[in-house]
Amino acid sequence: MENLKKLGVVCIVSSAALLFGCSSSSSDGGGSSDDSISGTVSAPAGTVAMFEHKNAFQVAMEFLVTPVAAGITGLEPVSGATVELIRIDDNGDQVGDVLATTTTSITGEYKLTLPAGTDLSGSLIVRITGTGAAEMRAQVVEKEVDITPVSEFVLQSFIDAGTDLDTLSTSSVIKLTGQVEEFDLTAGADLSEMLALLEEETGDFVDAQIDVIASEAGDASAVTGAYRNAGIQFGLHDDDGQYGVGTFSAETWNTSISMADGGSGTVAVTLSNEENAWSNLTYFYTNTSYTLTYNNEVSSDSDTIDALLSSTGVLSVETELDEEVDGDFAWRFPPHLVRFQKAKNTDLFMTLAEDAGVRYVAVDTNDDNVKDALDPSQREGDEVFRGIEMAVKKPAGASVADLTGDFGRIYLGVRQNVAGLLEVETERNQLSFDGTGYVDISAADYRLLESNHTGESAYSTDTLDAETDIAITMSSGGDILTIGGENTDGFVNEDFDFLVINEIETTDDSNASDDQYQDVYYSINLAVKLPDQQLDLTNKIYRVLFLGFEFDGTSVALNDTRFDTELNITSTTTGTLNGSTSSISKDNPVAEVVVDTETVTDAAVTISLDSNGAMSLTHTDEDNGVLQMDGFMNHDGSLGIFHTTYTPDGESTIEQGVMILMEI
Repeated sequence: MENLKKLGVVCIVSSAALLFGCSSSSSDGGGSSDDSISGTVSAPAGTVAMFEHKNAFQVAMEFLVTPVAAGITGLEPVSGATVELIRIDDNGDQVGDVLATTTTSITGEYKLTLPAGTDLSGSLIVRITGTGAAEMRAQVVEKEVDITPVSEFVLQSFIDAGTDLDTLSTSSVIKLTGQVEEFDLTAGADLSEMLALLEEETGDFVDAQIDVIASEAGDASAVTGAYRNAGIQFGLHDDDGQYGVGTFSAETWNTSISMADGGSGTVAVTLSNEENAWSNLTYFYTNTSYTLTYNNEVSSDSDTIDALLSSTGVLSVETELDEEVDGDFAWRFPPHLVRFQKAKNTDLFMTLAEDAGVRYVAVDTNDDNVKDALDPSQREGDEVFRGIEMAVKKPAGASVADLTGDFGRIYLGVRQNVAGLLEVETERNQLSFDGTGYVDISAADYRLLESNHTGESAYSTDTLDAETDIAITMSSGGDILTIGGENTDGFVNEDFDFLVINEIETTDDSNASDDQYQDVYYSINLAVKLPDQQLDLTNKIYRVLFLGFEFDGTSVALNDTRFDTELNITSTTTGTLNGSTSSISKDNPVAEVVVDTETVTDAAVTISLDSNGAMSLTHTDEDNGVLQMDGFMNHDGSLGIFHTTYTPDGESTIEQGVMILMEI
């Protein structure tokens, strides 16, 4: 999983000068009089595709001329195509006359002369045209420019994002194009399928990169210090329909990190003292049985990586294509950009911990009886992950006297049982800290969603009893050590208005010497300090971080929002949601993982906010299904935490999860 705790084990290639720089000069000093531009042109079966200025999804669906849809095995040279050098505006439309023209050779190669005074930039384009009014383009940001479906996809992504093409750094275009080319696309795809895969598998990555490229650098010195990093993540695995095996995975971690100012918006992040636990609930169709494996690891290793902080409080960490070999199997993870949103008034960063990889057979390439590489021809399945991750700045010289007042609490617990049972629990209630090391816990709104993978899923609610005078102990670094005399793993932030408790419980099976278990239970508590007067949130905009678990008969889905999803509060009682959502699902335990995305546009939300910070949001979709979000807004209206349910019209609740709102 490519979340923050693991980024230290791969090659990080973040560069403030690369991603935040704005320049219209090329990587080799820019174009000058009589310079040559050359490269190759390739497309599936040598066919040049139809192109219109549409959004990326439309391009993917309509890019291919129908008669060549079958029998495509890969990219081949495009011969006899006209290559034109032009300028375009930010909408992708041609500006002025064609600057130079040539024709591709039988091997798909071309060469043309760059007119005097023409500089390389993101708005200088080579395009190919041929019979049937076909077109495909590439940005001339260096003197060797290949025209491919990838170059067209990257250019269209910049245009769709409203990017100022003239001020794009040429190095950022080169880098992004190269990263997209590294994604593992299905062999034998025709051009239509390739463009669809580019959108499906790289669309979020490209959008994220473009967002970072277009951002201004932030003040890294303002976020330096010691932090605690914690997260919880879940995954669905398939086997490409080969063996009748499927897995629901879970993982949690706690890591110590420090942030230092690296200059020009760069943050040097050092990770150390990692505690990590993970488990797999795996179903075997051949004998209708389950196994539940569990492992944990504690490491004192230290790694330093670079991140980028934008002026809008987004901390971005980037990885290259990563391949891992472990025993008989190997994994390929595509380039990944992790973006953390900083809370508006405190050094708290949060994100959705997402990842996806392809599993392969591992092979021995040097005959030393150790498998050391993946075999790309022996694909074993897909693994897709969704979760929540945070980095919280630690206090100095903390004591229980610093933890006072009323807090709103949201709880998420997920249980795996070897009999095939999955349970998702949420709770909502208030905590009252007295400043002397004791806390009162109010009665809790409890919700349970469960599935046994036999077509039976159920939802129920309850009210949990209140408790009083529960003792807590805390270290000077803000670690919550015990609650009610029992060891715990939690921490508070430097402002003592946000706390996290991230834990795991296990029940071993009859054989304590192996890694097989009866039960594994993951939980995370989030709590925010509540206001003491009525808040007015009108005209505030929040980034929405949502993670939901959906059990509907034999199907299981993990749903989340994309990083671009926002809630705009338009009045004291109304708001609108805009952005996009993602769902990874399996129809049954051994089905293939399916990834679906949807765009959310001006979705109406009704809002209720009490003077003590208790808050509810309700959205009714076009099918009359209800998404209910109940929780708390913190004391200054910058951070909200909620537990959620989704109930289809006339049916029982099929989804529940957690949501975080961060003011931006």
